Amino acid sequence: MPHISLTLYKGRKEEDLKAIANELRDSLKKWWPDPEEAVSVSIAETTKEDFVKDVKMKTKNDKLILRSSVIK
Repeated sequence: MPHISLTLYKGRKEEDLKAIANELRDSLKKWWPDPEEAVSVSIAETTKEDFVKDVKMKTKNDKLILRSSVIK
């Protein structure tokens, strides 16, 4: 049962967050086609100043596959 965790800057409308979550879920379903398995998505909003700290803390036990220019 896969889970996607997203951290982004504060300020988006609730309906936009739901649309982002739905698109992420639908994208992962291409690789996880079992309809019996649920794909969950969580979104954490943070400030620009706390973004790097929050992401590093949140992912300290994860394997970071894609790195951005901000998260090194």
